[in-house]
Amino acid sequence: MNPEKLREVADFIERAPKTYNQEKFCGTAFCIAGTALLINGAFKMDPNTLMFKDFSSFGLSLLTESEKVGFNPRDRTGPAAVILGLTPRQAKDLFHPNWKPKCGRTVPQELRLMAHRAEVAACRARARKAAEGPPSREGARP
Repeated sequence: MNPEKLREVADFIERAPKTYNQEKFCGTAFCIAGTALLINGAFKMDPNTLMFKDFSSFGLSLLTESEKVGFNPRDRTGPAAVILGLTPRQAKDLFHPNWKPKCGRTVPQELRLMAHRAEVAACRARARKAAEGPPSREGARP
């Protein structure tokens, strides 16, 4: 997971809660995937109608060529998953229309908690790796 990007989505939803709608596409409101794409420049707004337009690429233009490999162009959540650093399983869960925060938390609170947990997991992984020490040089010639 990309904790920084998750926090950006949380901050955006907190500042503009009417732009968030996990349950259905509305044209003026976005789910978590749509919000990630929006704040990373995937969509443009029509100044006359204040509706978002140019949904054709669904964020594919934000990805590098190597990140695009293996994406189905009809999968509208793929680019958002890459931006947020999610595994396919995490993306499937988080982007599902029925996804809800747990334990009475708000959406921004839940996203920030996920970001925090990702940082803790990464810190623990680095500590385990450091505890293992450098690779053994047994059998290496001087």
